[in-house]
Amino acid sequence: MNPLPNLLKKCTLVLLLCGSHFVYAEGVLGVSKNEVCPGESVDFWDDFSELNQQNEIFDFTIDFGDGIKESKSQTHCYFQHVFHKEGDYNVQLKAFNGIKTIVSETIIHVSGDILPESFLDISKNTLKPICPGTEVYFQTNWNQNYRFDYGDGHTGISGVHAYQDSGVYLPIVSVKNACGNEVKIGGGTITVMNQTTFSENVDAFIEDLAAHSKGFSSNTAVQFKSMPAHTYLWDFGDGTTGISQNPSHFYTIPGKYDIRLTLQDGCLNDTTIQLALNVIPNNLQELLIVDTKKVALEVYPNPTKGEINVRMNIGESNYARIELYDPTGNLTKEIDLGPVLPGEKQQKILLTSPQTGLYNLYLITESETYHEKLMIEKQ
Repeated sequence: MNPLPNLLKKCTLVLLLCGSHFVYAEGVLGVSKNEVCPGESVDFWDDFSELNQQNEIFDFTIDFGDGIKESKSQTHCYFQHVFHKEGDYNVQLKAFNGIKTIVSETIIHVSGDILPESFLDISKNTLKPICPGTEVYFQTNWNQNYRFDYGDGHTGISGVHAYQDSGVYLPIVSVKNACGNEVKIGGGTITVMNQTTFSENVDAFIEDLAAHSKGFSSNTAVQFKSMPAHTYLWDFGDGTTGISQNPSHFYTIPGKYDIRLTLQDGCLNDTTIQLALNVIPNNLQELLIVDTKKVALEVYPNPTKGEINVRMNIGESNYARIELYDPTGNLTKEIDLGPVLPGEKQQKILLTSPQTGLYNLYLITESETYHEKLMIEKQ
């Protein structure tokens, strides 16, 4: 290949004849390309948009420099020509309006060594990873013989492609010209995110947390752990939330809490995990004072050898449950009372071979927690 130095797509030589009622500064010969392969067509046109504002008729004659000429009479001209042999051709366009002649010239270089001109633009790149299945748009020289290699084992001529699997891809476009010469051009990288399947790890997460969730004391930090995800949303069950992967949280009131964790993988796919967490009194001390105006709580006989009677006088409708903790702080008995109407209620609890010592009984309603101590004697 021997490209012409300083070759311009618009090379103009102007000859003006005097006496015109038009004042022309220059004439310009437009050309689609100055370097072509043998047998490849080239487009030529006049660029008189500013010079011929009155749309005057010109007699155009173009000499392609290879022995062929063409002529037209009109306000503007357009020519197309094929150069079959290698060489440098001086193309000259003459425009005559009856008074003046404007001459414009350009050089066309014809060679079998010409490489195709092309580019590859990609709508999505490494600045922002995409989700599996997202369509990516490609731009190139559509008027050439081209083919895309999308980098994922697929090829084609479509300017739209969807990547189904996670990974980093390097698409290229291969372009051939009339000479048979080929170039391959890349346009950057495409990163497709890993679409996490959380369900495979949910059981392990719950089992791991449940192994540490027996007898959490109030006013001590509970450490939660999550599998990796794009975003995290914790609902600690006490009206507070968190967004970190492995948060720690303090519970000030003993009771049973329903924990919810919502994980998202970055592609708007989410999974919610639920777990019940028991929080017991810190050092077996009372945390709340009974409001006798609402609930009167009595436990008898006290002490007892295993048979317990619980009398409740509830002043308003409530969902309620009873929790009984042994001297070591472990939950021994849990009774869900469901919706309880106002008035006096009784509940019997029978313990088989109980451990002797001081027990703690809690009556937990929707709004309050009530506490009584109970002594279990040796049977």
